[in-house]
This record gives sequence, structure tokens and C-alpha cells, in this order.
Amino acid sequence: MLDTLPRAGRQLQTILDPGAAVARAAPQPPAAVRVAAAVARYRAFRALQEFRARLYECLTARPDAEFELVDAILCADHAVTSLAELSLVPQFRRGHGALYDALAAGRIDEEALAGLLAGTLPPLAGGEEGRAWVAEHDRIDHGLLDAALARLPAGQAAQVRDACARWRRLRFAIDATPYPRPDAGCSPGRGHVHHDACRCDGTRKTIPGWEYQFTAAIGHLRTAWAALAGVQRTTHATRTRQTIRQVQNLLRRLSPAGADGRGAPLVILDAGYSAAALTAALRGC
Repeated sequence: MLDTLPRAGRQLQTILDPGAAVARAAPQPPAAVRVAAAVARYRAFRALQEFRARLYECLTARPDAEFELVDAILCADHAVTSLAELSLVPQFRRGHGALYDALAAGRIDEEALAGLLAGTLPPLAGGEEGRAWVAEHDRIDHGLLDAALARLPAGQAAQVRDACARWRRLRFAIDATPYPRPDAGCSPGRGHVHHDACRCDGTRKTIPGWEYQFTAAIGHLRTAWAALAGVQRTTHATRTRQTIRQVQNLLRRLSPAGADGRGAPLVILDAGYSAAALTAALRGC
């Protein structure tokens, strides 16, 4: 092997004879911090690799085109305003016809996909890496907390502060968002959805379109991270029943994912939902 190992400049490097010079030139072992960082990156890569493989298995028709469409949405360096633009993203290696075909003829195993998303949440929030991330980022704004508890009796306020200090339950928010479609007269299932920026229907601020209801895991108090766990198209007439079904499905999917023993998940909704109907339907959950 002498004088055979290439180096920069297309020159050869010579392996010295064993001895003191070799001992002095021997590379030092990497620092423990660098090793730990490399191991963490490798584990994250393997976790992402496994997640992508399982995501691909959820696509039951036109899987390649659908999978590349997901990558195109994630990798686009601009706001996605049209499907044709997505076909120009390098990660989508097909023509725009394949993109439309994937959306029209592609199929997704929705239960498998929802189970995959729910399965990532307990390790994300309660695993070793999740707890380390929370300890660094998930800080309580005590000024905001004190202001929120100012009108409560001292005993109840102390209970809330104690609960915040040892909180380990998963937290979810459920809310609906409109998708305006005022010019799509032939689109099925359109209704009038609330939209703050709209003035097309007098003072009622409604616009023809669809409404989607999302379920998302959220961080603690002022933490900004969120992880979507489910979505359904809703209507005003069916929103309560669909909300009940979304919560029940969420609890069912979390059980095999290892969320048991952490306490019941906290589900947060705004004042537009029927608290009485939800309480009665979810009794015992």
C-alpha cells in the first residue's frame, strides 16, 4: 500500500513505517459530543426512512406519482398556487398529466395513513428525544399563566400550576378552516362557509366553498410546533357528529401506539362547538 493512496492534487501519499512518527500522526478519536450528534442524525435518518416507506405503503393506487407529489409539495420553494406549478418542481419527475392522473385515479388507505400519523405522536412527545426537545423549547410563560389564573381561587390556581409543571398528556386541537370555491359552480358538496375576508354575501361574511376540520397535536402553552393527525371535510349540519367521530378515532389509534398510561389526551375546541353534545357522546372515552 506504500505510495498508492491518492490525496488532493492527484499526488500520492506515503504510509510511514511504524514508529514514533506514526504514533504522533495517529488521528485522535472524535469528541463524545460529535459522536452523539452523528448517532442522533443517523437515528433520525432511519426513522424518516421508515416513515417514508410506511407512507408509500398507504398509497394503494398510482403510488409513485402520489409519493412524488408529496415530495414536490414539501420541497417547493414557493407558495403552492396551482397544480401545474408542482409538476415543475424537480422532485416531481413526471409530466403534469401524471400529476392530474394521480389526484383523479390515485387512492389512499386513509385508516393506515391516520394510524401512521398517530403512531408517531407518543414517541415524539414522550420519548427520550421528545423529552429532551421539550426541556429545551417547551417553556412556560409564567407571566401569561399568572394573568390567566388571576381570577381563580388560590387553591385552584395552585392545582393548575402544579399540573403545568408535571404535564405529560398529549394535547390536540380541533378546528375547521374554510376553502373558498366561489367560482367552482360545478364542484359537488359546496356550501356557504365563514370567511373573514369575504364581503360577497353582505355582512354575514360567508362564501361558497368547502370546510375542512383538522385534528392536530400541539405543544405546551406558547410552543409553536404542531403535528397534523387527521382531517375531514365537514358541513355545519354534520360537524358535531364528525367531531365526535374524529375524537373517537383518535383515541382508538393512539392506544396501539403506546399512549396508554400517560393520562387521557386533552382535546381543545373553541366556542363554536356544542360542549353538551360532545360531553354526552364521549362519555366513558
